[in-house]
Amino acid sequence: MHDLLVSMKRWITEIVAIDPKDGTLKKWNGPEISAPDRKTAEAYLELSGLGYCRLIGELLLELDEEGNELHHQPICPN
Repeated sequence: MHDLLVSMKRWITEIVAIDPKDGTLKKWNGPEISAPDRKTAEAYLELSGLGYCRLIGELLLELDEEGNELHHQPICPN
């Protein structure tokens, strides 16, 4: 039997909702999703009751307020 190693990626989502402060439609950050691929991330949103979130894409780089790199996921890992 072979061990299967699945690399989990981080996916970002957004929510479009009415801002209760001013009544305008705005985009908000949704939850981050961990999944091996886009299809699985989308399925997770639907199955976990988060179908109102839209999957934006894979998180590849995260910066702090000063522009310092906090997280980096290579696009083509070796």
